[in-house]
Amino acid sequence: MKILKRDPLFEKVEKALLKAYQHIPAELEAEKKRKSTAHFSSKPQPK
Repeated sequence: MKILKRDPLFEKVEKALLKAYQHIPAELEAEKKRKSTAHFSSKPQPK
């Protein structure tokens, strides 16, 4: 099955995924702060 780049359905899915994943970096930062006492967080993480 071929998906065209300009397929409206594909564009809707792509936009929904982008919107869904926008909040993840902020959640990862919050998770790092919560677990700052854990041993695996002692190394500085690349940004």
